[in-house]
Amino acid sequence: MDLTEHTITVHRNRVEPLAAPATARDRGPKAEAGKRTVAVPPHVVPLLRLHLDEYAGPVRFFVSRDGSPLRGNTLYQAFVRARRKIGRDDLTIHDLRHTGATLAAQTGRRWRT
Repeated sequence: MDLTEHTITVHRNRVEPLAAPATARDRGPKAEAGKRTVAVPPHVVPLLRLHLDEYAGPVRFFVSRDGSPLRGNTLYQAFVRARRKIGRDDLTIHDLRHTGATLAAQTGRRWRT
């Protein structure tokens, strides 16, 4: 993560098999296209810095309360609770990609999906 340049570079991902979550491991993306740099809208940078200072682990941006990697569906479960709370069960995680792409485009930076 380069918050000075407002970018995040993805070079590894966490793989958690549904049948055996205990065997989760980090690895490189399946395809070279999975290794990418994405733009961060300027107004999000202070929030990322706060998250890094308050909650993130030394190696991962998203960690559980005990500092271990998040389980595969943790963010999705939080998203479902949030959308129910605002009465928008019609929203999907994929909608966040569209919003992110729009916000990145508004910064004038390149967005890769």
